[in-house]
Amino acid sequence: MTYLPEHRTIPAMLHLPAVPTAAGEARLFVRAILKEHPRVDDALLSVSELVTNAVRHGPEGEELEVFIDRRESAIRVSVHQRHGTFRIDRTQRQGVGGLGLTIVEKASDAWGVDNETGAWFEIQD
Repeated sequence: MTYLPEHRTIPAMLHLPAVPTAAGEARLFVRAILKEHPRVDDALLSVSELVTNAVRHGPEGEELEVFIDRRESAIRVSVHQRHGTFRIDRTQRQGVGGLGLTIVEKASDAWGVDNETGAWFEIQD
């Protein structure tokens, strides 16, 4: 079960294990914090893709951190692994899978990688 902060304000942080249910837990957390934001759906889609990527390509069960912060007129959401690297596959693969970062790019206003341990995206207000 996701720990939701009592005071749902920004900045906010969630720690969770890198397991298959992590993306759903991250979405619940982001929805609780950004429920009034006009682009909450874009944030939910993007965080789901970043967490799924971390679970799929990172060490199994490793702790993930989802952090929500404000940057001028944007909300930044980052997903980090405590150990290991955050694999970024920029190739355009055919078939099932491989479109997560393309989805993040389309749904957000900016995205990037932090020191190979995580990735982030921003949505403008």
